Amino acid sequence: MQTDSSLWDADHPSNLIDACNSRLEALFCDLQEVAARIAAYLTQVIAKEGADVEHLRLSEEARALLQREIIDRLGDARWCDGAGFANYSAPSGAVLPIATGGEVAALQDSEYWTLEWWVSEAGDVRQVPLESDQGRQRRVDFRSFDWFREPADRGRAHVAGPYVDYVCNGSYTVTAAHPVFIDGRFAGVGVADILVSTIEREMSQLLRRLAGPAVIVNPDGRVVVSTEPSVRPGALWPVDDQWQVIVSPNHPFRLAVSPPKPSSLSRDRDLR
Repeated sequence: MQTDSSLWDADHPSNLIDACNSRLEALFCDLQEVAARIAAYLTQVIAKEGADVEHLRLSEEARALLQREIIDRLGDARWCDGAGFANYSAPSGAVLPIATGGEVAALQDSEYWTLEWWVSEAGDVRQVPLESDQGRQRRVDFRSFDWFREPADRGRAHVAGPYVDYVCNGSYTVTAAHPVFIDGRFAGVGVADILVSTIEREMSQLLRRLAGPAVIVNPDGRVVVSTEPSVRPGALWPVDDQWQVIVSPNHPFRLAVSPPKPSSLSRDRDLR
């Protein structure tokens, strides 16, 4: 008598679709968990220090704790390519004394972009010193990007992309961001990245085993990964009622699978 496991066919269409969707869920759950845990940890650290949230600057102790947390999270994550913390601090209006030619002058405190960022490459976790170039951060101003603006405006986690990440890596990227709130006040975002090349590497082999073309689509209808030559990543997905669309409650991306294209053998059989 056969058991249920012996009846399971890995190449059966429904099982292949389930396998693809399960892998996709694993990728994005991994990404979102890293961002959420960084945000939760930093919430505790900042709250304990009693820092001024509106004009937040990480203390040396808080930054050291945050760095260790990021390193641990990237070390544990299977598919996450980068992670960190981002915050914008408005000018406090405070006047800072500076010495000029033996006299004391004044300099008004300026705005500040905090971007503590680390990447994971082939198991090596290292810091990328993006924050030190405040002139560049001012020009780029990550406040306008979805991964920062959506959590700041709506107070909830957000997954953005695919987009070309001009701030951190210059590559086609998907980003998960979770807001940090201290006493109800927004204090930045815990962030995690996965490169589209990583998603392609992890998904392509499974997707190509499907009988028909398949695409992974973001919430805005843009293609992340595609096995259909006529549909390129980054393009808007051409909605077709014949495609089977699988929606997951655990992430905002969709897996769309097209019926297989009829082979010449099938056409010949139909003509008989």
